[in-house]
Amino acid sequence: MTTPDTTPSPQGVDATLDAAAEQRRALFIAEKLNVLMEESGRSNNSVAKQIEARFGYHITGGQIANIRKGRSGNPAHFLVQYLAQVLDVSILYFSDNPDDQRRLEQLRQNEQLQQQVREYHQFQQTPEYRIARRAGKLSARGQRAIMQVIETIRAAEHPERDESLFGDGYDPAIDDPWER
Repeated sequence: MTTPDTTPSPQGVDATLDAAAEQRRALFIAEKLNVLMEESGRSNNSVAKQIEARFGYHITGGQIANIRKGRSGNPAHFLVQYLAQVLDVSILYFSDNPDDQRRLEQLRQNEQLQQQVREYHQFQQTPEYRIARRAGKLSARGQRAIMQVIETIRAAEHPERDESLFGDGYDPAIDDPWER
C-alpha cells in the first residue's frame, strides 16, 4: 500500500510565501499610514471623503480603519497612491525598498534646499538686504558713515537704548573696525 504524497507542490509553497509577503506588506503600509494619520490629526472619515472628492473613488472610513489595522490585505497600488497624495507625501513613503527610501530622503533634502532658496529670494526683497547690498559696495569710510547714520536713527527711535530691542549687540566702540 502506498501513501499519498503530502509534499507541497512548488506552486503551493510560492502561494504561501506570497501570502506571507502580502501580509507583511499590508502591515508595513498600516504602520506608515498610522504615523501619517496621527501626525496630521486627520480622521479615517476625513481622509476617505477627501479621496472620494479628489479622485472619485468611493472608500469609507471603516475601510481606511481596516487598512490601518492591516486587516484588508495589501491595498491596491492606486489606493496607496491616493492616500499618499491626500496625506501630502510621496508614494515612496509607503515603500519598504531601501533604494526607494534613499530616493525619498533625497527628495526631502531637495525640498528643504528649494525652501531655503525661496526664503533667500524673499530675503533679497527686504529693505535690510538692499541696504546691506548697497552698503557693501561702499568704501570703508562710506560704510562707517552709514553705520553712524543707522546708530543716530536707532538712538532717535529708541532713546532708552535698550540693546535687547536690537538683538545684534552692535557697539561701535568695539565692533567698528575703522575705529581701531
